[in-house]
Amino acid sequence: MERLRTDLQFLVKWSADWQLLSNVERCKVLHVVYNNNCTSYFIDNTEILSTDEERDLRVVVHKSL
Repeated sequence: MERLRTDLQFLVKWSADWQLLSNVERCKVLHVVYNNNCTSYFIDNTEILSTDEERDLRVVVHKSL
């Protein structure tokens, strides 16, 4: 979990250095690991919302897979 937080901080710094803006409001966390404690993640001090399912290119992925 700590590795993911560190990677997110690196991503924020990298995108700021290259002046690439990201839309944090469109980012979501999908917890798919069994017995996951559903940790909160942040991008640039904004919490990423958690979801039970996400759809992309007409494919729906649910947390139960």
